[in-house]
Amino acid sequence: MRAIYDCLDGLHEHADEGEDLFSRLAYALTDRYQRQGSKKARFRPKQSEKKKKKIKRPDVREMTNDEREKLHEIDYEIAA
Repeated sequence: MRAIYDCLDGLHEHADEGEDLFSRLAYALTDRYQRQGSKKARFRPKQSEKKKKKIKRPDVREMTNDEREKLHEIDYEIAA
């Protein structure tokens, strides 16, 4: 990753021989230790069951008479 970042920082410069991205990646080291857990689990956010939000059905109700009157007034104002 360091090789990639360094090459991106120097995009407008000419790389010296052996300092280009291909050469640096060819000599890059890999980890030699045994992992205790999978890398897949490393970036997963930890959430408890309580914090998970479940989608609820919307609460549907009938319009009141006042709401109907206001809706009709808005319709008349737009039509005028």
